[in-house]
Amino acid sequence: MGEPALSSLGAALAEALEAIHACGLVHRDLKPGNIVMAPDGPRVLDFGIARALESTRLTATGSAFGTPGYLAPEQALGEEVTGAADVFALGAVLVAAAGGRPFGDGTPMGLMYRSVHEAPDLAMVPEALRGLVGRCLEKNPAERPTPDEILDVLGAGAGAGAGAGAGAGAGAGAGAGAEADVGVGVGVAAVDARPMPADAIPPSIPAPPTPADALPTQTAGVQDAVPTPVPHPAPVPHPATLVVPPQPSAPPLPGPEFVAADPNSGIAVDASGVSLHLFGEEADFVWAEVRAVRYERFRRGRALRVAVTLHDGSVYDCEVDGRRAARVDEWILRLGMALARYLPA
Repeated sequence: MGEPALSSLGAALAEALEAIHACGLVHRDLKPGNIVMAPDGPRVLDFGIARALESTRLTATGSAFGTPGYLAPEQALGEEVTGAADVFALGAVLVAAAGGRPFGDGTPMGLMYRSVHEAPDLAMVPEALRGLVGRCLEKNPAERPTPDEILDVLGAGAGAGAGAGAGAGAGAGAGAGAEADVGVGVGVAAVDARPMPADAIPPSIPAPPTPADALPTQTAGVQDAVPTPVPHPAPVPHPATLVVPPQPSAPPLPGPEFVAADPNSGIAVDASGVSLHLFGEEADFVWAEVRAVRYERFRRGRALRVAVTLHDGSVYDCEVDGRRAARVDEWILRLGMALARYLPA
């Protein structure tokens, strides 16, 4: 796996770990076998040995659960396990995706020993990512980056790579379509208008002589028997049929000018006002009762916070997780345009 794909994979797995840890869990067994590459990105599976952060020791000290080769040193030693153990496993997964093995091959005990005492083998990792992967594989959990910090490093680069790939694909597709249209046009023009070479025109072939007894001849006082043409009635013109579609019973409702949502909350702005959604609850405010709408980025620019202040002094706020700084930047731009259009001065 090359550097762009590896960066995208690392960013997606860091997002998954961020969501897992936000729920108060540690996965404890992140490895290639527990990752499914779905069309819209990787999915982390198998929470069979996941454990709550406040109860991170699965059994007594000295017992290790997980997959050797991806186990953090503290897991291998049966010590306290935090979300940093998942970050260690993420680093090992990236080494494997690059075609390497961070702690080589061998028996489970040998792999666990090397993960505790030896430096990982990062030779197969692209040089630009080697420093980050090495930090993920630090022996000391406190020295490993958080999923949030991994996203800071990989998020922008991975997003740019994905955008470039999508743009190139769209451009190639458009170009191919245009070329196909031109080809069809040329083919039609060749059939209709291209002159035929002179040497390609077959010479005229004289009609064969007609035997004398093949057609009736005209004799004196006798006319050849030529059938009289039967007149056909002229076609009667019919009036053209005009089909008028029925008028719609009501004009379609306009869509919202701005929408931002995550699995738990959402914000919508349209001509009628502002709607805030949070865990199934909804609060709708018409523009006449809204005094101000304030919004800001937070969580390193990857989330949006909106506060609606009413004329009676009440304040209602909502936070939406964009998971990507670029997505929140787009939300900010569109929300500002919608508010400038509808919010009373």
